[in-house]
Amino acid sequence: MLTILILFLTGLCTMFASFMPNKQLPKYLGVSGIILALVTLHLRLGLGLDFPTFFTMFPLTRIVSVVALFLLLVIFLAHRKYEEDYDWSAVYSLMLFSTCGVILLFGQRNLLTLFLGIEIMSIPLYVLAASKRNQAISLEAGLKYFILGSFASAFLLFGIALVYGSTSSFVLDEIMSIQENHAGQLPAYFHVGYIFIIVSILFKMAVAPFHFWSPDVYDGSPTVVTSFMTTVVKLGSSIAMYFLLAGFFKSQFENYSKFLLPIIAFSFLLGAILGLVQNNLKRMLAYSSISHIAFVLVAIILSVAMNDQGIFMFYLMTYSIASLLVFLILDYLEQGNSIFLDQLNGLSKHQPILALALAIGILSMAGIPFTGGFIAKYRVLMGIYQLNVWIFAIGLLSSAIAIGYYLKILNRIFFHENSQENVAINNNLFVGIVSILALGTITLGIFPELILQLIHSFFVA
Repeated sequence: MLTILILFLTGLCTMFASFMPNKQLPKYLGVSGIILALVTLHLRLGLGLDFPTFFTMFPLTRIVSVVALFLLLVIFLAHRKYEEDYDWSAVYSLMLFSTCGVILLFGQRNLLTLFLGIEIMSIPLYVLAASKRNQAISLEAGLKYFILGSFASAFLLFGIALVYGSTSSFVLDEIMSIQENHAGQLPAYFHVGYIFIIVSILFKMAVAPFHFWSPDVYDGSPTVVTSFMTTVVKLGSSIAMYFLLAGFFKSQFENYSKFLLPIIAFSFLLGAILGLVQNNLKRMLAYSSISHIAFVLVAIILSVAMNDQGIFMFYLMTYSIASLLVFLILDYLEQGNSIFLDQLNGLSKHQPILALALAIGILSMAGIPFTGGFIAKYRVLMGIYQLNVWIFAIGLLSSAIAIGYYLKILNRIFFHENSQENVAINNNLFVGIVSILALGTITLGIFPELILQLIHSFFVA
């Protein structure tokens, strides 16, 4: 809880720092607060701020909190200030507040904590999506996200009410114990309740058919906000789903898998096929993320069926790093509020380091050998092959189809002539950061066993 408190206070200081003459002060405060939060996680400082029936710092909570804070720190350090009149102090503070909700989800032990974590994570995002107030597409993105997010919150609240009505408890450990001891005596509305809770999290993960907000919000939001959504926020919602499916509702595996498997198959195909027809890169990657989150769901199911949590964490790490790498570079290349394939033309001839780093991120998303994405997809597909051959076949087919639009990006980078001047801004810090992320992606692909051993050691610590 101390980590959350530090992030919250840093967010407040960052917000009020906008009144100071030094316009870089909010960024410095945000970076300092994130580093301080990482230090408290490393030293395991708590100051007695423990609420075991609401929040617990599991080994998994600790490692994913470190990953989330690392991703946020990179976003703070590497983003491009493309508008002088843009209120960056508000953006920094809202990202910090949203990350408080994300970390709350990492250790939630209570349905009320789950609801608070989801709302604290989501409400700042509605504002961030609409933060370019002078552009209609950004305002539209924020409005769509807010309206559909409200429906998802209603589903979550209704599901919590039904589960509480059937178990008389909000504490997830007690709910799990009741399921084990009274498996055949629970009323039908208990099953409706946990299905509603799962559906509300599926919305936050942007899984088809709950994905309608995703392409518009990805496109309409500032790219730095999109990078935050596709990394830190996706990490938070995915971990929340993991705790529900692999932990507290694990005994209902046979029931929820019957409706999750068709959703996974639909997400595979929709993300791959609709991504092919996109010319807008942010919309293309929004559809790509739908397929990737379907892989995350498969990895969660594997962790339940085969007790192999390492696959799930490995996939999340590789996807988060590759997504952050790609979106940070797109943020630098963006002109206006959207970026299209034409803007990548000839990038390798004018910005070879950025072009190579972007190519590595795209190749990892496509699942090409010698990248982390290949190992992650291979392990997930081989695992699901043992459980459901049809889902394996659809996942393999969707991956093959998706390669089509990833190759379109690579073709523009390396085999087209540049049609505009100054396609990117020279920035040594930025080039260093994306180079490290690209190297990390390659390392995950060449030494996956070492990374998986580290993940397993955190799970059993």
